[in-house]
Amino acid sequence: MKTVIYSTLYQVCILTLTLTSCKKDKKIELAVYHLDGLTNAKVQNAKCGIDLSNGLLYSIDEGKPISDKIDIAYGFMMGGNPSIYERIFLDINRAGCLCAGATFFSYGDDKNPKLGYSTYTTKNSTELYPATGIVDFEKIASEKTKSALDQYFPKDVVVNNEAFLSANGSPITYPYIFFKTTSGKRGVIKVGVFGVNLSANYQLETNPISIDIIVEL
Repeated sequence: MKTVIYSTLYQVCILTLTLTSCKKDKKIELAVYHLDGLTNAKVQNAKCGIDLSNGLLYSIDEGKPISDKIDIAYGFMMGGNPSIYERIFLDINRAGCLCAGATFFSYGDDKNPKLGYSTYTTKNSTELYPATGIVDFEKIASEKTKSALDQYFPKDVVVNNEAFLSANGSPITYPYIFFKTTSGKRGVIKVGVFGVNLSANYQLETNPISIDIIVEL
């Protein structure tokens, strides 16, 4: 009789511990990636195409066969008053339109036939929202929950397909770019430190940067 009671109590204890353990395990809902060596799209073979969902980086040529996976590109575009060239992220729909400053996202636009993102068959329209205040990126990356992302994700904002990373050659005040991909995945990019442009033709240089990405699984 005692053996049966002890056995039952043992099973109850194991079940209780299992349930307690399950309650403590938080569901991971976000992925975190780090990318080094992003380079200006104007430079041939530049690593400028970004797959935000999987944290992958591609050159223009590498990205062409899988253009449906490329969400944004990094390069330079004219902006400001007076006109200056600035580092920027563009969605592929805009980067491939051959309008405004898109020539700096399509190396070889002076050649025939034209090269670069303008030749992509699939052009994703990723929504971009530059941060307007402090973002606790490390907290979101550590918790890996949608609720942590919700705390900072912009609400009631105008949809934009571009996000400048610099002004007058210096990093923006809040180096965070929120996004929503064509497939509906939300996330945020943290822009790494980069040097101030010094050369006269810096818009044609590689101008490498690094980024960290948090995105919904």
